Amino acid sequence: MFSVVYVTWEVILFFIAILLSVALYLFLNQSFAFC
Repeated sequence: MFSVVYVTWEVILFFIAILLSVALYLFLNQSFAFC
């Protein structure tokens, strides 16, 4: 039971990290484009 919860939490954190990386990448591209 605990292992399932741990794996689910790990997958959620990994998914959030990917979303943050993509958002930061797009934000930096827009910043450089406007400059």
